[in-house]
Order: sequence, then C-alpha cells, then structure tokens
Amino acid sequence: SVPNLPESFKREGLKCLNELVDPLPNELILHMNDYLKVLSDFAGDESVGVRKLVCQGIVQLLDIRAEYLRPHIAPVSSFMLIATSDTNPTVSMEACEFWLTFASQTPDVISPDMSDTVQNLLPQLIPLLLKNMVYPLEKQQELMYQNEVDESDAVDRVQDMAPVFHKSKVKRP
Repeated sequence: SVPNLPESFKREGLKCLNELVDPLPNELILHMNDYLKVLSDFAGDESVGVRKLVCQGIVQLLDIRAEYLRPHIAPVSSFMLIATSDTNPTVSMEACEFWLTFASQTPDVISPDMSDTVQNLLPQLIPLLLKNMVYPLEKQQELMYQNEVDESDAVDRVQDMAPVFHKSKVKRP
C-alpha cells in the first residue's frame, strides 16, 4: 500500500531513484525488488508527473539492465500498454519510449519469454500506436498554420529538408 504522500515527495523520490538506474549502484541492485514495488505502487497514481516518472524508470531499466524486468515483463508490459493510451499526452509519450526501447534491444538482451509477452500484446498495441500517431484536429490546424508561416517567404535550406529520425531519449552507456 502506498502511503498518502504529497505529490512533490513522490515525484522527487522517483526522480532520485530513476537517476540511480544508470549507473546502477550495488545498493540499488540489492533493493531492486523494492524499487520495482515503488514503480508498481505509483503506476496508478493520479498525478501525471508521477505516472510519467514511473514510465521513465521502467524505460531506463529496460535499456540499462533488462534482466531485472524479465520476471515482471507481463505486468510491466500491460501497464505500459495502459500508459500508452493515457489521456495525458506526456504520459502516453513516455510510455511509447518503452516500445521503442524494447524494439531496439538485441536478442541477447530480450529473452524469448519477454519477446513472446510483447508479441502477444501486438494486436492491442499496434492500433494504439497508430491512433497516437494522428494529431488531434486542433494540433493539425496549428501545424498547418505554422507550415504556412514557414513556407511564406523563406528559401528552403538543405538542413531544413533533411529527415529527422526519432531516437530513444534514454542515455546509452
């Protein structure tokens, strides 16, 4: 059970713990189950900031030391699926990092069980990711207006036309 802590305590505590994921000191390894329990306990928090930090912690752990998530991959993946559909775009975007990070891992990092678990979620995940790729009408209008402003008088430079590819925000060692 999660104590009734002020949101700022939860956020600052999660920020501190998440910072320890990389370099992953022995002390955190010794208390990994406690860290995972905190992430689990706060996964359903009403605070957007707390849920975002839970997603960040999970993504960092997946990227740095996926073996600690291996025994918990089913509930973690289910949570990340729910978080991907979060009504708050900040949480949803952080959750999308999980899928990008998972897909970017090599086969020696992702066990067959982990792969099977995520593969079983694909019928739910793919439509959700596709839906999240579509901007709401207001954002579409804003982007169209910005595009008109950008295209009005300026000459295109090569660097303005170069494609941009998304990369995970997680720091690699």
